[in-house]
Amino acid sequence: YRTERRIGTGSFSTVVLGEHRRSARRVAIKVMSRRNIIEGGMREKVAREVRTMALLRHPHIVRLYEVFETPRDVLIVMEYAERGDLYEYLLVQRNQRLEEAEARWFFQQLIAGVEYCHGKSAIHRDIKVENLFLDSQRHIKIGDFGLCNTMQEGGFLRTSCGSTHYAAPELLLRRPYVGPEVDVWSCGVVLYVLLGGCYPFDDANTTTLYTKILSGTFNFPLFVPDGPRDLISRMLTVDPRARITVAEIKEHAWFRINIPPHLSMRSYYSTVLCFRMLIDMDVLARVTQLGFERQLLIMDLLNNESSE
Repeated sequence: YRTERRIGTGSFSTVVLGEHRRSARRVAIKVMSRRNIIEGGMREKVAREVRTMALLRHPHIVRLYEVFETPRDVLIVMEYAERGDLYEYLLVQRNQRLEEAEARWFFQQLIAGVEYCHGKSAIHRDIKVENLFLDSQRHIKIGDFGLCNTMQEGGFLRTSCGSTHYAAPELLLRRPYVGPEVDVWSCGVVLYVLLGGCYPFDDANTTTLYTKILSGTFNFPLFVPDGPRDLISRMLTVDPRARITVAEIKEHAWFRINIPPHLSMRSYYSTVLCFRMLIDMDVLARVTQLGFERQLLIMDLLNNESSE
């Protein structure tokens, strides 16, 4: 890979834009200092992030390509989302919010990705607009699995994590939770932000913010339509046992309006559509010109293998 420029910075990592020398595919490379990983006690956290991303292959989840280790750094090579994150996208919109149809378009993709994660026993635990990325066609890509964990059959998770504005009440109370229910709450906050241009629960004082979230009391701006109001209210239900599930979200009347074909079908054709979204067809054409056989490349991609 050749690197171009820095495109992101976190507490323990830097993300740079790179390009694969042979295929010319642009990638995002997350660079983490081995020293910081060890001193911060983050070895298991990083390993869990990599293991989880390696399991996930879905058109609405950032794809993991490979991982390198050097004496100094750990480098995670991932899919690059050309249009940045959803937070940046909102900033340039009128009033920092979206029209109903566009908000639903993004939300449908988000729920499809979250459902797939949960089907693989992966809980994200940090869903927010800053961790939702957009490719050149405005397709959502769920990213940053740094706080993810795995559901255990018959077991509970206990770690309180994530961003406070998006955190479910049970996380703030440090109560045991299964997992999917906290992601549903966060998705509800995301939908509110997309439509309202603000948080459902907000306060400069942390204690007051906690109180608002734990009460579950919030108001909608007058311009938010009735359909998403009902759905958001069911997602932001304080009792996790009464909170709507992902399966129920998908059956909600508002969610099902103009649903993209690849999200509504469970057939061969849906698989083909998802496959085409996973593959950069321009890159496939360029690699074929280098002498690789197209059909073999496709088979390798389906089998998650590398072509020498």
